[in-house]
Amino acid sequence: MDGAIGVLTDALRATGEEELSRAPLIYDGKAKRVRQCPGEHDLVLMEFKNSFTAFDAVKRDEKAGKGRLNCAISSFLMNELRQTGDLIPQTLIAQVSPVHQLVQRVEIIPIEVIVRNEAHGSLCKRYGITAGQKLSEPLTEIGLKDDALHDPFFTSDEIPVDIMELLTWSEMKQVRALADITNDSLYGIFAEHSIRLLDFKLEFGRLADGSIVLADEITGDTCRLVDAETLEKLDKDNFRFDLGDVMKGYAGLAQRLGLDPEAILQGRWR
Repeated sequence: MDGAIGVLTDALRATGEEELSRAPLIYDGKAKRVRQCPGEHDLVLMEFKNSFTAFDAVKRDEKAGKGRLNCAISSFLMNELRQTGDLIPQTLIAQVSPVHQLVQRVEIIPIEVIVRNEAHGSLCKRYGITAGQKLSEPLTEIGLKDDALHDPFFTSDEIPVDIMELLTWSEMKQVRALADITNDSLYGIFAEHSIRLLDFKLEFGRLADGSIVLADEITGDTCRLVDAETLEKLDKDNFRFDLGDVMKGYAGLAQRLGLDPEAILQGRWR
């Protein structure tokens, strides 16, 4: 972290969660808000909400502390991915409050990238595959991010990415390569903490110079995760399918990663 960014990060941390939550709103999404970082055009604040949604936001709920847990978990995992050097460029600069990250401003590419190590969810529904089957090699699927259209997938024979001016085919290949590298890294990170990564989704964005970087979050909202030994669910499926206490699962995920969920929920995230 260079000197100027370090000074800014310290200033934002001193400002506090409540004040940062009053920064100008740029975007209000299902799970996060994006706010303008004061005095910095190319930097924004990503604010994690307490909202749960599923099935294209048809199912909704609010759980106190969810934003704090996810902010801490995503910050930890993004920092772990940073150890790959330049292999996985990303937007995160630093966590600056219990629910805020300082990140680079990007233009989000409206695609959803799903990487599957096992058969679960929509893959089983589409092809009649038994849930839990390990795939011979990871499967990467890319689709249009659009709830109204139920996030339809692109195939290698389709050309809507060019027609719709979402990204070029060269950028599509780059996104696939970044997704593969991210899967390799995340799978190892989770395995070190006795967690099995079943599948996950990623979002990517463009910086001002046009380069593509990993954006958004990596949490129990975006990953299917189970304890490697007990198979306890640690992700949003607990909310999605009423399988158990979703907040207990998120706290368990944080704890397995070496974080202190009780301290995080109390606002002591550093």
